[in-house]
Amino acid sequence: EPLHGLSCVMFLFVLEQLQKLKWNKKISTLTAKNQRDGVDGGPLVVGVITILKQFHSSHTTQFLRYLAQYVNVSVSGAKASRNGNLPTNAISALLFLEQVHL
Repeated sequence: EPLHGLSCVMFLFVLEQLQKLKWNKKISTLTAKNQRDGVDGGPLVVGVITILKQFHSSHTTQFLRYLAQYVNVSVSGAKASRNGNLPTNAISALLFLEQVHL
């Protein structure tokens, strides 16, 4: 049985976790904003990719499309707003994509 919606569920999970992460320039990775959250960027990336690799590659492609569309909409929204600043979640999503290295 194909798992319909797996890529969407993974996308929503990653978006939720990205709110808890920030970029650490010293070690060049996403780290927890609050140490009590118990989330770290490196293991999150590896875990998501490991889960997606267990299924057909179309799930991974769709997951990446969802993330890319999220960033695209965020950039478009930032252009339309007066301040023009990207939301931190969009920046975190780009950094997450950079670390994926499929």
